[in-house]
Amino acid sequence: MRKTWSTGLDPSQFPPESRPYGSKVLIDACKPHRHIRQFPAATRLRRRTYEDLLRRWPEFELDSPPPSITSFHDG
Repeated sequence: MRKTWSTGLDPSQFPPESRPYGSKVLIDACKPHRHIRQFPAATRLRRRTYEDLLRRWPEFELDSPPPSITSFHDG
């Protein structure tokens, strides 16, 4: 949604005069109740994906270490 109300504190809007307006994205990440039994009990990260993240972590130039994850999806 474009040109929605924002806040004067939003640093992504520049120049400051444009700060009352911004853009937003709405994501419906809810599980539809009629299909609830088709969803897994939990969603977990695959070990391979996590290892790729660890390998690429320096590319992201973040000040924090990568998250420590010990539970992975078996698939």
